[in-house]
Formats: sequence, structure tokens, C-alpha cells
Amino acid sequence: GFLSPGAGTDSNTGLELGLPYYFNLAPNRDATLEPRLLSKRGVQFNGKYRYLGRYGGGTLKGDWLDDDDYESSDRYSYSLKHHTRAGDNL
Repeated sequence: GFLSPGAGTDSNTGLELGLPYYFNLAPNRDATLEPRLLSKRGVQFNGKYRYLGRYGGGTLKGDWLDDDDYESSDRYSYSLKHHTRAGDNL
């Protein structure tokens, strides 16, 4: 379902408005997608996927801004953070 909207201002992006949506995919997996309006740059899409297993878990994040109005280019970033827990006998 929808989460609390976010709003703010910044000298580089102008007015920022975001509306995140949460997906409960399984008891140990979830995702959040958020379109954000950046008045000086355009529309940005953010996504985050989290997972948790018996011996570890992690987070995959991504951001995409198509045709940045300020820089006149596409912008994106992504990251993967994973942690592993060794078994109890090690």
C-alpha cells in the first residue's frame, strides 16, 4: 500500500514530492517503489528490494532520472548490499 508522502526543497532539485508504494512480497521479502517529482530536474523513480534468509540478507536499490532537465542527461545509480552469517558451527 501507499506510504506517507514526502516533500521538501533543495537548491539543486527545487521542490521535491514523492509518493512511495510498499509491496509485501513474502514474510522475508519486500519492495518499495517511489516516483518523485523534482521541479528543476524532472521525474525520478526509486526502487528498493529487501530480502532475508536463514544465513543472510541484503538490499538492492536503484534510482533513475530520465533526461535530467538541469544536466541534460540520463542519470541513474544502483547498489547491492548483502551480508552473510556463518553457520553456528563455524
